[in-house]
Amino acid sequence: MSTFRAVFQHFHKKKKWYRRIVKENMKELLRIIDIRKLIEDRLSEFSPEELEGMIFMVMKKELNAIVYLGALLGFVIGLLNLAVMNIV
Repeated sequence: MSTFRAVFQHFHKKKKWYRRIVKENMKELLRIIDIRKLIEDRLSEFSPEELEGMIFMVMKKELNAIVYLGALLGFVIGLLNLAVMNIV
């Protein structure tokens, strides 16, 4: 067996073991790790201006997606309207 294959199999077994341990102990892990406090602590490290910048960056990306979807839907509905008007 090649060294690479042996290393790969070793890590694959460790990965499966790790996933099993995490899955079996998820409730306990979530109880120990206070995610809400962790997020609060991380967010408090940013200035209000930095947070505002991050929020606007995400909003711009999501709003652009909504605008493009609206344009596509408008185009399709316009084509359907044109087709119906030509049939009638």
